[in-house]
Amino acid sequence: MATTRESIRESWFSKSTPSPDTVIHVDGRPFHLIQKLMATKSGKLASLIQQNQNEQPPLSYSLTDIPGDFTTFEQVSRFCSGLGAKLSSNNIVPLICVAHYLEMTDQHSPDNLLNKASSFFQVNVIPHWNECIKALIGTAKDNVFEQALHLGLVEACANSLVAKARLNPQVLGEPLVDQNPTAKRRIFAFDSMESNDLSALPLGLYAPIISTMIQVGVRLEYVAGSIFRYLNKHANLGCIEGEWHDDHQVYEKRFRGDVIETLEKLLPDEAGLIPCQLLSQMLQSAIALQASSNCRHALEIRLGNQLEEAKIEDLLIHSYGYSKELKYDIECVERVLKAFLAKCASSRLNRTSMIKVTELVEEFLVKITNEEELSKDKFIALTKTSEEMLLSNQNYVGLDRIYHAIDIYLDKHRNLTESEREEVCQVLDFYKMSPEACTHASQNKRLPMRVVVHALFVGQLHLREAIINKLEHSEYGGSQEDNEDRVVNDDYSDEARMEMERMDDRVVELEIECSKMKNQITDKCRPKEKFTVWKKLKRKFGCASDSSLEQNCHIEKKRRPGN
Repeated sequence: MATTRESIRESWFSKSTPSPDTVIHVDGRPFHLIQKLMATKSGKLASLIQQNQNEQPPLSYSLTDIPGDFTTFEQVSRFCSGLGAKLSSNNIVPLICVAHYLEMTDQHSPDNLLNKASSFFQVNVIPHWNECIKALIGTAKDNVFEQALHLGLVEACANSLVAKARLNPQVLGEPLVDQNPTAKRRIFAFDSMESNDLSALPLGLYAPIISTMIQVGVRLEYVAGSIFRYLNKHANLGCIEGEWHDDHQVYEKRFRGDVIETLEKLLPDEAGLIPCQLLSQMLQSAIALQASSNCRHALEIRLGNQLEEAKIEDLLIHSYGYSKELKYDIECVERVLKAFLAKCASSRLNRTSMIKVTELVEEFLVKITNEEELSKDKFIALTKTSEEMLLSNQNYVGLDRIYHAIDIYLDKHRNLTESEREEVCQVLDFYKMSPEACTHASQNKRLPMRVVVHALFVGQLHLREAIINKLEHSEYGGSQEDNEDRVVNDDYSDEARMEMERMDDRVVELEIECSKMKNQITDKCRPKEKFTVWKKLKRKFGCASDSSLEQNCHIEKKRRPGN
């Protein structure tokens, strides 16, 4: 490469041209140039040479604040030497900035570089989507960006992109979800763009351009698609490494977190534009990358607002950091459910949506009960939130599913004491559960005794109501009912009464068992009586009496004088 550049430089100067008499340092590299040629085209260099005209050549200058690198200045050298600069969309913005810095205007020399580069920018860059993106990428360096922003080059490219997206939003790429109501909804691939994508831009340029597109009314489904293509490329959604040790990894983690925090604020709020799968991935990445709490909270609300569209995989958010002892982040899911509850309070959902969420919650509860590390308190908190969600919409069918999850939890955590199992079961309301669930609970040996008795009692009430309703129906059923129907009703009533008697017997048995358990607990807690040799002899000859008998004797003695 060095040999090639050296041969190019040698070809610039023929034997008739004078030798280079000036050295200009740009970006840490020297350029050996001819004063007269450079001063002819550059007003700034002409002024520097004029100030140092009494010094002996070769003169040396260092342009430390030039807005460009050595490759850009190399094109300037070519232009000053009469070979012409190679203009392209990739280098046009830095070249305009350098030409402006060196004062290469038509006032200093006709048909100068600044005018040529500006004309190329207006004719060959601004009208074209891809060329505008290439030109903006060329402003990546800080010294170039500041000058390009000052000259209005960044604004010109950004305005061109916004105008084109407003006329034809398809230049942003396909939306995440097919908006055709007759077509099956699907998530489009992120790598489907054939033209240059906005995701190639740095975050500092991409975010304000997207924000402007939203303000001028570019269709939001295309904006959302562009945002998630950017997230997938720069935040690498769904791909979370383990530990972050060296400086490069720490910087990458911070950058990816900044991308998520910045673009979350730009996500459209309209429902249905962003699949729950992508919101879940974004939330999980935000947690793993330690994004701000405001960002994580906003994503939890977004996921909760469209929870009826979610699948179980969308709630299986892995734990990181302090909560890593559990496989899944239970507290995060609880906050998502509360966000869904807040939405229900402001707008009532249809029954179909509620059933979907209920089934989703049940599936999640069943999934996490398999974790032995799941504490009793966390499980209770989640079941309470689930119960609140169901009762707020009078969806009592879901209470049966919560009971099912509790049953599984008790089966997986058999080391719980009787009182701890009662705490787990405190959310159960058998009055609002189905008769089938009450019947199952009344025969469930995993439940605490008090809960089983309660289930039996409620089951009796259900059965009594069923009998009363049946009798009322048979009594006021109309004149067309014949004797056979009455016989059937009588048979049904007899079976119902027998069932009630069996349940009464079961209640009595359970009450007896409860009484025995209480006596056993009392005996264990009572201090042991000292057993002396004298008491042994009294017991042997039948003279011993317990305290209750002695107390009765004293009572009898007191009663005799009054008789």
